[in-house]
Formats: sequence, C-alpha cells, structure tokens
Amino acid sequence: MKKMADDETIQAVQKELDEINSRLNDQEIPLTIEEREKLEEERRQLENYLCKSRGLRGRIRNFRDEIDKLRTAIQNALQRAYQQLKKAGMETLVEHFQTNIGASGPSYRYSNRLPWVV
Repeated sequence: MKKMADDETIQAVQKELDEINSRLNDQEIPLTIEEREKLEEERRQLENYLCKSRGLRGRIRNFRDEIDKLRTAIQNALQRAYQQLKKAGMETLVEHFQTNIGASGPSYRYSNRLPWVV
C-alpha cells in the first residue's frame, strides 16, 4: 500500500517546522507583525500536513485508509438520506437510488426508464 508521505518528506517537514519554531521563539532577532503572522501561518500548515499524514499512533497513514473512510462516510450519508426519503413516503425513489447508486463508490448509474411519473 502506498503511504501518504515518505519518511524523507516527513523529516523535511519536521525540520522546517523546528526552524520556524526557533525563529518564532528567538528573542534576539525581532520579527515584524507581518513576519510573525507569516511564520505562524506556515507553522499551522505544516502541523496540519503532519497531522493528516500520521495516524493515531504517529505512524504514516496509507492512502487506502483515507479511501475507506470516504467510502464509509458516503455509505452513511446515503443511508441517512434513504431514511429521510422513506419518512417522507418516497419508497419508490429510495428503491431507484439503491438500485442505481453504487455502494462501492460515488457513482450514479442512470437508467432511461424511471419507475415513476412526474
């Protein structure tokens, strides 16, 4: 499985983050407000990247983990939508969507024959 980031990239990002933190904490070299804001924004982006690249135990995530999370989120959203449609009395529409929306990914397979008349 392909990792979201390799070890070299993680080390380079961590090194850059350490350098930014050193500059922000260095009292001997004063920073302008603009410089400080720019460094803080860079730090936030790097921390975000590291956070997204690593799992709960600090190991680098695999792409597959993210795909599985998306698939689960899509399936859960579809189930919630189906429940709401059923509550509104649209069982035929739910059946149509369940037949034509693939569970393995976000795809809609349209058929020319719709089971209802508008």
